[in-house]
Amino acid sequence: MAAVASPRVDAPGDPDAVVVLGPVGQDGALDRGVQLATAHPRGVLVVSTEGHEMAEDHGLCGSALGPSGKAAQCFLPEPMTTQGEARAVRDLARERGWQRVSVVTPAYHVSRARLLFDRCLSGTGTSVAVTDTGAALGFRRAAKEWVYQTLALLKDRIPVGC
Repeated sequence: MAAVASPRVDAPGDPDAVVVLGPVGQDGALDRGVQLATAHPRGVLVVSTEGHEMAEDHGLCGSALGPSGKAAQCFLPEPMTTQGEARAVRDLARERGWQRVSVVTPAYHVSRARLLFDRCLSGTGTSVAVTDTGAALGFRRAAKEWVYQTLALLKDRIPVGC
């Protein structure tokens, strides 16, 4: 599927929140998230974590990151899936009044993330831009991710709500 191999990547715009999908630090996502949040004065860095222990191991939650000194805000989605992350971000956007969210994820995951975040944030008044990390993968990893993400994207195209 072309959507997995060469996804449409959005410009981050001027987001209220820069959301880094988990697992923490996956394929350069955290570095890219810090870069985007630093470049956009309003952009709050929000990171999906697999659990408090992992976030603490990384020294991530509440820590100043990057030259701006912005503190990362962490959340633990339930379940720990892309759909769980989209639901959690929808709830955070409503609670905090975010109108623009930029989601950072590896290129192989962009199309699925866009589908699920668009579905979950539809009708909330929050727009979503999905951007990639810019990280390159080796051939084996790229092939594995292409197979997995293609099958998952097919499954996720069957609408079952947010």
